[in-house]
Amino acid sequence: MTKAFSVNSKDLFDRQKNPNLSLSVKDILNNPNIKKTEITPKLKGKRTIEKWVDYQFESSTGRTPEFTQFMFDIRKFIKDNTKQDFELVDISRGHFYFSGFLKNRKTDKFVYFSCSDVRHFPNGWFDDVLIRTAEHDKDYTGGGNNYCKLFDINEKAKQLSE
Repeated sequence: MTKAFSVNSKDLFDRQKNPNLSLSVKDILNNPNIKKTEITPKLKGKRTIEKWVDYQFESSTGRTPEFTQFMFDIRKFIKDNTKQDFELVDISRGHFYFSGFLKNRKTDKFVYFSCSDVRHFPNGWFDDVLIRTAEHDKDYTGGGNNYCKLFDINEKAKQLSE
């Protein structure tokens, strides 16, 4: 998904006037001076997912309630936003990471997706989802690595599986 931003204040992104400029994804999403214009259809559960942006997950040797809730939200988001084109065949929760398989409803081709440890790669789950072709729903090695934003997972999966 591509986002277009129109900025009300030209000074907002002027590094000479704002030398400490360093905007995170959350800063952009929450900044009232930036008008977000969706180019793609609305995403279901977008606000639920955005609450996890820049979230610092507790490190633990066991399953934490916060990561359990995060996984519930991720699973629902991926399923809801890919169901028109894909079947969510599997999504697995690892120790602070997740991976899964989508099956294209038209071509019956599989794609594998994965994210890194959410404790050590903040927003990696949001900005850098690994996605690649797969021969079947247990093919963890698959084709070449590609990366996309979580919000673009349906489009990238379609591109790889057609």
